[in-house]
Amino acid sequence: MIEINNIRKSFSGKNILNNISFKIKKGVSVAIIGQSGVGKSVLLKHLNGLIIPDLGKVIIDKKIINELSFNKLQNIRKKMSMVFQFGALFDSLTIKDNILIALDHLTKLSDDEKKERISISLSSVNLNNRNVSIVPTASFPPKDNCFALSILSRIQEILVAEK
Repeated sequence: MIEINNIRKSFSGKNILNNISFKIKKGVSVAIIGQSGVGKSVLLKHLNGLIIPDLGKVIIDKKIINELSFNKLQNIRKKMSMVFQFGALFDSLTIKDNILIALDHLTKLSDDEKKERISISLSSVNLNNRNVSIVPTASFPPKDNCFALSILSRIQEILVAEK
């Protein structure tokens, strides 16, 4: 379960989030919509501790993440996939290596299981295994495919996606 309790966040004296509260039960999908610049991305980054609220609590699985040590926060982060806008791929790595970063660090999959996960992820966005050695560019693969690849390759208990 995710719980946000009265969080506030400001940058350079400008209030971005003011007394935001909600709960999301396991298995429920939620979309946060709004105009550009109203704080959606800031709110999402609170969910895995990339940003800490000025006031309030962010609670994941009954743990107040804005009070956790780095190591305990990392354990919470292992349960979630955070996919940033535009797929956030490293342009110096191949598509395969981009996918492997998370699989290597956040799973205990065998090499064969990782290879299978990559293959399934690629085929689900109409790419194939010959594309794994291509370094991403502005036009290939399409950004929406990169976004989907990021999600599909790292299915976790919690998915936070900025799109």
